[in-house]
Amino acid sequence: AAAVLVDAGVGVEQELAVVAAARDDQARALQADIELDDSTATTFGALAEAAGLSVPEYLAQVAAEKQREHALQVGAAAFRRVTGESAAAFDAEFGGPAAIDHTSQAA
Repeated sequence: AAAVLVDAGVGVEQELAVVAAARDDQARALQADIELDDSTATTFGALAEAAGLSVPEYLAQVAAEKQREHALQVGAAAFRRVTGESAAAFDAEFGGPAAIDHTSQAA
């Protein structure tokens, strides 16, 4: 999995470009066949059926949701970087950032 680091010298546009590039790299890597254990395949099948989708359509939807979550985390980190001390007030009012897990997890 690609890690995206928020650096004080890097603009938000550059950070989002890194996220987009990582997403594109991951999409190309996933074009190969993926083997799942029976339990995971059954779970994905049931979730896809409940959503009225095929398993590939469901997994594409989940991937898009995770990409949006990650982009929001990157944006929140950039916001905190540029707001400095006022970020503490923001966190007190709305809650602090969630940890970003960049480790790959088997499905």
